[in-house]
Amino acid sequence: MKTTNKAASNPLKTVFGPLWNLYTKDTVYEIIVDAYDDVYVATADGIKSEKIFKTDKDLNLFIDRLTKHSKKKIPKDELSYFFQLEDFTKINIVLPP
Repeated sequence: MKTTNKAASNPLKTVFGPLWNLYTKDTVYEIIVDAYDDVYVATADGIKSEKIFKTDKDLNLFIDRLTKHSKKKIPKDELSYFFQLEDFTKINIVLPP
């Protein structure tokens, strides 16, 4: 469970974009992104598939925002991403080759 308050005015709202509503739900404890059309949400009730991103471009924009926010330098051809945010939220993205 999340222990921080993720208010609507949080600057991460822009970073998370279409994932913001899931990120702020206390019932969601993990979001798994394997591809733009392969996103899973883990809750106490189990893991279910969600349609979040419409295209690869949408997912890449999300990754770009995370990269910019975290001030990381990540090569564009990288297929695995790890981010840790200020609230200690960890984000792992592993894309198909």
